[in-house]
Amino acid sequence: MAEGIAPSHRRPKTFKARILSLFLLWRLQQPRHGYLLVRDVQSLVVTPVRSSTVYAILARLERIGYIKASYDRKSAHVRKLYRTTASGAALLQKVREKHSNSLLREFMRDLVG
Repeated sequence: MAEGIAPSHRRPKTFKARILSLFLLWRLQQPRHGYLLVRDVQSLVVTPVRSSTVYAILARLERIGYIKASYDRKSAHVRKLYRTTASGAALLQKVREKHSNSLLREFMRDLVG
């Protein structure tokens, strides 16, 4: 994730992947299925993001324990639901604390108003 927060073997290699990972962790504080997450990401970014990229990041986050998947069998189609784990929530909190007065926060505030 952000430098100094997750061991290097757990960090995505690109800035884009790091930001998408954090965004997905943030969105998954409430259970969501993959299709909604892909739509969320695509509405957020200026450049296109393939659904395969989102699913690859979800798989990585699940593998390292930052999110957990379960199956929703209530609808006609079985859907895989993802949710942030305690480890993922702790990582989000560390990122919030680290960037509470950062250039990134200032940039985002200026960007969105």
